[in-house]
Amino acid sequence: QIENQIKQQLSYSRALVLESVNNKSDELAEGTKLLATDFGFRSAVATGDKATILSALKNLTQRIDADHAMLISLENEIIADTSDPDFSQTKYFDNQNLIDTADEYDMASTFMTLNGELAEFVVVPVLAPIPIAWIGVSVTLNDEKALEYSSLLPDGLDLSFYTQSSDQEWSFSASTLPDEERILMITPAMLGGLENEIQELQREDGGNLLLLGTNFPSIAPQQKTFALLQYSLDVAFKPYKSMIIGLSILAAISLSVLIFGSIIIARGVTRPMRLLADAASRISVGDYTPVQHFKEHLEVDQLATSFNQMI
Repeated sequence: QIENQIKQQLSYSRALVLESVNNKSDELAEGTKLLATDFGFRSAVATGDKATILSALKNLTQRIDADHAMLISLENEIIADTSDPDFSQTKYFDNQNLIDTADEYDMASTFMTLNGELAEFVVVPVLAPIPIAWIGVSVTLNDEKALEYSSLLPDGLDLSFYTQSSDQEWSFSASTLPDEERILMITPAMLGGLENEIQELQREDGGNLLLLGTNFPSIAPQQKTFALLQYSLDVAFKPYKSMIIGLSILAAISLSVLIFGSIIIARGVTRPMRLLADAASRISVGDYTPVQHFKEHLEVDQLATSFNQMI
């Protein structure tokens, strides 16, 4: 029953992580659209006023709690970039699929690697009234962000994010796990199964984990992002193990008291019976000495009285 409850928590938590990620994308998009519709910003984009554009992008990242923002031209050239404000060489945004999606749906979001780190990236158009440029904003998906997402989940659950590069190698991107426990547990062959049903995995140290994951659809080419939820059965059963140990100790104490009490009671009954038996033996050899009374045992005392009357 406990294991079933954990499985229900995993399923609920997966849905909650997906909802949280989507909500974050929507927040980034809505905040960015406010800037994209600002007349002063559109004028700066139209005139190529890089200083004004860069200042507006920096203010945008602070307002919507993003880590990075850039302005992309219709030719996919990066006009301004808050992570590299003074770049001298021409740079291009190489995800045309993301631009095309934003053009069709008025926004697009995906997970992609930026500056060597996994990020949640959102693109919205600057319209006047047709697109004249694109604003891209991102939030780095690091350990701190993983902790933020996991704070919404039930206690005992750990959340990890994996990315698969173009060479098909999977690696950790962010996790709530301690560094010493960050062992890559999943393989590409396991991903489909983990997304469809909860699986149990035995670790090398003998511990058992319940795993459930989800794959984030990516518009970024040659990249996949996978979120993995895990719950340790050892942690789940730990409170119950303490209770079982406590009940076992209590049962042992109760049994000891019962045995000790039985011994005392047995001795209290067998001693007077043994004295009566000895008196009967003495009678057989002519000794008619009466037996003592046993006031603490009513039935035995009545027997002793009858025995003395017989003598």
